[in-house]
Amino acid sequence: MIPRIHPLDDLLVAQIAAGEVVESPVGALKELLENALDAQAKNIEIIIRESGFNLIQVRDDGHGIYRDDLPASLQSFSTSKISNLEDLHKVYSLGFRGEALGSIRSVSKITIESKAKDENAAWKITANGKDFSEIEPGVLPVGTLVKIEELFYNIPVRRDFNTNDRKIRKNFVELITSYAICYYSTGFILLIDDKEYLNLPPRIQLIDRIRDIFSSKTVEALLPVFNEFGDIRVSGYISNFRFYHSNASQIFLYINKRWVFYKPLVGLLKNAYGELMPPGRFPTAILFIDIPAEFIDVNIHPQKKEIRFRNESEFTEQLRQTILRSIEGRGRISMTHLHKDIPESKTVSEPENKFQVSESSGSSEKFDFFPQFNLQDIAVSKKESATGFPQKIHGQLFDTFFLASSEEGIYLVDQHTAHERINYEKFLKTLDLRGNTSQKLLEGIPVHFLPAELSILSNCANLLQQLGFYFEQNGPNDFLITEVPFYVQDGNEVTALRTSISLLEKNGKLAAIDLFDALAKDLSCSASVKKGESLSYANGQSLIEQLAKCEHPARCPHGRPTMIFLGKQEIFDMFKRTGSRGSRHLGS
Repeated sequence: MIPRIHPLDDLLVAQIAAGEVVESPVGALKELLENALDAQAKNIEIIIRESGFNLIQVRDDGHGIYRDDLPASLQSFSTSKISNLEDLHKVYSLGFRGEALGSIRSVSKITIESKAKDENAAWKITANGKDFSEIEPGVLPVGTLVKIEELFYNIPVRRDFNTNDRKIRKNFVELITSYAICYYSTGFILLIDDKEYLNLPPRIQLIDRIRDIFSSKTVEALLPVFNEFGDIRVSGYISNFRFYHSNASQIFLYINKRWVFYKPLVGLLKNAYGELMPPGRFPTAILFIDIPAEFIDVNIHPQKKEIRFRNESEFTEQLRQTILRSIEGRGRISMTHLHKDIPESKTVSEPENKFQVSESSGSSEKFDFFPQFNLQDIAVSKKESATGFPQKIHGQLFDTFFLASSEEGIYLVDQHTAHERINYEKFLKTLDLRGNTSQKLLEGIPVHFLPAELSILSNCANLLQQLGFYFEQNGPNDFLITEVPFYVQDGNEVTALRTSISLLEKNGKLAAIDLFDALAKDLSCSASVKKGESLSYANGQSLIEQLAKCEHPARCPHGRPTMIFLGKQEIFDMFKRTGSRGSRHLGS
């Protein structure tokens, strides 16, 4: 017999929804926490017992729930936050679908007690599956208290999939700290089995909350991030390249104050740090993005953990450039604070840090950090980033570095990375001046393509022309190159074209500007002097003079240092000398 189609029971529908929305005790707490924050709570207390299966209790001092709305709050798809489909595309609240409490009610015993701010008394209601109690008087002086008891009592298999109590406790702490970072003006207390795991008082400034959760050492390593493009604003902090961890657990992204997982962010950060970050290491990053709600979709994941952007490629490139500017804008790099790789088996943990992290042993440099975001404070001008340049060349070391000095100290200048930065910025400036990127060749240069190269060529011919490459077919797999980008040196025409095709093969279809940037980096590297090349005093002096004119002189386009610095006072300290005002002290 063919099975007949029939509507599902309301309780079963709620339990199915619970499987997506409340997949674990941590998922249940997330929903209650978001409701409390949406209620503008200034203090939130969380009590957990037996990994949340016995009790999850959240008490807040928010605006509360009206007496007559208590039964509706426990019904599936009941909400005060949206009314129609148009509202769904303009959501700024953390919760909005009205699934959470109804789903939790279907798999537990739940009690809600609340006092709305403009009502004279508190009221409470209890529900269990399909059964609802009468509304009764409560004693709560302000806000809302939600108790979830016997979670998954009627779905024991769900509890069987959540048996790692240590991991569940860790996830509770991570969840609350993730929201506490963004909502730093709210106080959070977490008790698990009567033991206090977190006590985070309300803070006026984000930097104080970061210090509460991580450490003062983390705060000292942070660089401010700020940018505005169109209606989008990016702010936050990233760590300098000497401060890193063995995993990505300290990378946080908030979209309109919503904590989300955005997979491309880790790749963006690794791209921005380049070779400054050791392989397999990750920075601290706490980033906030304020964006019009219609530019994003927050309704693509059952637990609202992920997000989708309109015009994502444009957004991610702006975000990458924002991060890159923060990394590049810190000027010269001190010799005494270069990172040292820690063997894989060793980690460094700080006694004052509430979380154990593996980090660089050289993270001692103290940078000024900004307690509030201010564009004037954060922006680093070319003049500021170019201060303290070496003035005098003393000689070449190992046919790779130039030893130089100024009144402030001594420098080691890497001849290859310095030349690479100079060439790269020349390419960019020439592009701005010319507009047209191509130059015609007096004679066509023959080139033969392999079948794999030919398939890329046929799909990306227009993009290569935007870059400045023009060619004519001269046989099934043979072509003549007739024009090349202006910055391609004589003799490198075929290599440059093959490099562009290789970049397209590696990265997929790029925008013309991205392909130009990637090719410019590659060619600036190949056109630069190499380590092992003997250069004259005049070459070295010319190198530092040209480097001083660069917009971002401290690092090559791939992120490696162009020079490192040792201050005069540090040198005197090393030799147990006092005073570093002038050379007369050298003979004392």
